Amino acid sequence: ADWMNDFTLSVNSESSSIAGYILLGIWLAGMLVMVILVIRSALRLRTLETSALPLQNKEIRKLYHRCLEEMEIGRDIPVYSTAFLKSPIIVGLLKPRIYLPIHLIADYTSTGEACPLQNSMNYDMPHGYDESEIRYMLLHELQHYKHHDALAGYLMNLALVVYWLNPLIWYALREMCNDREVACDTSVLEMLEDDEYEEYGNTLINFAEKISLTPFAAGLGGS
Repeated sequence: ADWMNDFTLSVNSESSSIAGYILLGIWLAGMLVMVILVIRSALRLRTLETSALPLQNKEIRKLYHRCLEEMEIGRDIPVYSTAFLKSPIIVGLLKPRIYLPIHLIADYTSTGEACPLQNSMNYDMPHGYDESEIRYMLLHELQHYKHHDALAGYLMNLALVVYWLNPLIWYALREMCNDREVACDTSVLEMLEDDEYEEYGNTLINFAEKISLTPFAAGLGGS
């Protein structure tokens, strides 16, 4: 009886060890995949940085500096234009930068009037972005800077790499991303007059409709 019990305990111990090694291997493999995905994102960001050009539009630059003063940000965060984005984003922890899509700058109209091509057509075409719409977008991105969302983003990615197997982590991080965007929208609304609320909301909706198929669709206004 004694040797049978010892044999049973030995088999159970070996089985549990094998199962543990298998689970450990799965966890490490998943971490490796997540690290590869993070590296791919970093390389894409690197491509974005090397291809972007300093913002040349003088009117938007003046508007941007007014936004910095309005938000009482003393740091001169550089602004760049790029063809690789369809939505404005701010990236960088120690050296933050704002990237604006070229189409947004090309469609900018200081008076908010329709572009000349629209006036020459019999059918409706998208109007250009006026000063107030560009201002809303810039204020939203600058709120990300004031809320230190870049640091939060790094910590979120780290948690996702380590705990990728936990579905609650995925759910929590998704909710955090949504809450982060809503917090920025709320902070912007606190800076606006009551009669600007609807215009700000329409800007988020109209812009989101144009970028709904891009990976940065939640970059302006959240879910």
